[in-house]
Amino acid sequence: MQPSSKILHPAATLVAGYFLTQDSPTGGDFGKVTAPARHLIALLAACLTRALLNQQIPLVRLLRNAASSKLLQAVFRPLGQRAPLELSAERRLIKKTLSTQNFSGYPLYVTCPEPLILEEINYPLFLLGGSGIAQSKEPLDSEALKQISSLSYGVITSLVLSFIREPLEAQDLIDEEQHPRLDELAQEGQRIIEAKCALKHVGGLNPIALS
Repeated sequence: MQPSSKILHPAATLVAGYFLTQDSPTGGDFGKVTAPARHLIALLAACLTRALLNQQIPLVRLLRNAASSKLLQAVFRPLGQRAPLELSAERRLIKKTLSTQNFSGYPLYVTCPEPLILEEINYPLFLLGGSGIAQSKEPLDSEALKQISSLSYGVITSLVLSFIREPLEAQDLIDEEQHPRLDELAQEGQRIIEAKCALKHVGGLNPIALS
């Protein structure tokens, strides 16, 4: 095993700085998966589907605190991201970072000193900043974080495999092609999970409760 085997594209410093290949915990116990975590996973499911179809995707804003950072890290662990990607304040550099040469529609959680720029960019982004969805400041214990990553892994894996097998069916999962509100996006994500994820393989959660 080479020293770079745990790093995605080791020659790309941008990617290597924020991503690592890491095993995602798997299991059938999701009793500690909180409602905010389920809500976030539903949003991610909708964003993944819309990115595949090149449909409009709203910016998901989360109020930045230690709890939000830990929660995002757990949800995005199956995608390899280990820290928020720090985007520039310049539109040109942001677009370059998110271009096909780098991430090309890959969902990310980020920070940015100019969040209004991100509102104008159609990309699956979860922004940690000074406003947005407020998570509980109560810290999640290690078992809760493990279960959140496990559920996220199950949902993401089921969606990706489903879209590989039946790519044309993804279009039927989007109710509204126009820019949805966040509550609509979350409901859409829940329906996508119910329709395409073999939930019995990720704990029998049917449907994923959003509250």
